[in-house]
Amino acid sequence: EQIDALGAAFAFWKLFTKASVPFDQLMHLYHLKTQSAEAAQQFYVAIVNRAGRVPLALREYAQFIENVMDVTCAVIDAAGGFAYFGNSGSGTIANIPFVHKVRLSDYTVVGSAVVNFFTSRSAVIDVSSGYAYFGGLGQIVRLKLSDMTVTTLAVSGAGYLTAAAIDATNAYFGDDSSPAKITKIRLSDFTIVGTALALNTGENLAVSAVIDATFVYFGMDTAPAKVVRIRLSTFAREDALTLNTGENFARAAVIDTGSGFAYFM
Repeated sequence: EQIDALGAAFAFWKLFTKASVPFDQLMHLYHLKTQSAEAAQQFYVAIVNRAGRVPLALREYAQFIENVMDVTCAVIDAAGGFAYFGNSGSGTIANIPFVHKVRLSDYTVVGSAVVNFFTSRSAVIDVSSGYAYFGGLGQIVRLKLSDMTVTTLAVSGAGYLTAAAIDATNAYFGDDSSPAKITKIRLSDFTIVGTALALNTGENLAVSAVIDATFVYFGMDTAPAKVVRIRLSTFAREDALTLNTGENFARAAVIDTGSGFAYFM
């Protein structure tokens, strides 16, 4: 049964101070009682602040991540043997990793990176240069693959950067505004190129993206879905395709550049 989150926090705090309940079980029970991952995250912060430390063993920490964090994006370095998973949890919690590095050979987490209050929503990777890029709320994080260090870039006026595509020179991030805005990032110096491109009225909430040698294509979270085509050479909106009635929310996309087709769903 769902109960008041504040009352639950007090009750569960008493359980914790008795040290009779493992922290992972405590968090899991609290999450179930409040029916809210956000409430569980806030409770975690309250415990850390009250205790003045992070009262977690490694196993309990891993369980906490599993219980209340959502994986929202991922990229892979197949040749290097690693994948990188971004999560949504650290948007409300300080000092919680926003991305985990997983070794593909044995599916083991071998590294993590922290950016306080950053929530991953999209990701692209530039394996040749050794960086991955994660879009969050009004900012982009560049992750160095070799040592998991990070650099942040503020994107003024952007909402959540929920879609991204990359080529050899630039990355393109679309946000969840109405209409959506597209930001172009130069990879060589990790800077914003020009000003954001605002799409047309009704081209809202960019949630997927693919790219070829001439255009970048953004799928919109609309009903019916729309796909907006942007010319790379001019960074200008070229045109848009509205799908049929009932073909809603273009939240996933893949491209076959050899055959000249992209697929959205």
